[in-house]
Amino acid sequence: MDSGYDIKENYDYIMNEFHAQPIIAYNKRGSFAPPEGLNERLHPICSMGYELVYWGKDGDYLKFRCPHVLGKVDCPHGSSWCSSSNYGYCLKINYKKNNRYFSFPIRSSDEWQEIYNLRTSIERCNSRLKEYLNTDNIRSAGIKKAKIFALLNCITLVAGTIAVNVNKSLSKVA
Repeated sequence: MDSGYDIKENYDYIMNEFHAQPIIAYNKRGSFAPPEGLNERLHPICSMGYELVYWGKDGDYLKFRCPHVLGKVDCPHGSSWCSSSNYGYCLKINYKKNNRYFSFPIRSSDEWQEIYNLRTSIERCNSRLKEYLNTDNIRSAGIKKAKIFALLNCITLVAGTIAVNVNKSLSKVA
């Protein structure tokens, strides 16, 4: 969904009712800075301001580790600034409870973006149904008749797409 649907209730509804991961673009709502503890990509940051490195998923938890220990940055204070462990600072976040900021796959990853991009093809289909096949102006008595009208429009849209693609492939052969 686009950022117009970015409210906590939508995330909770999708997670609880459909047991699915919502993929919704983040809406800053006029804020000038990201939420505290996160950078502009909505990834957690350490106390020095470096982006923590995503280190995998463990059940409902996303695991992030210190970038200095992993050799991603050269922190002036070293890893001892955040943790006394040789493993470095480790942050685990329950993405199902913090589902507006965190998701699996993680926000701004290639996999998340690929899933989000599927939205545009669905939006184009919905737009065609509304603009060309009049599904936004259904005037029938009852939900069953409206559903049949919408399904017939979907069949018409698919049949038209198949017809156009068949003609294109025939002209390439000739």
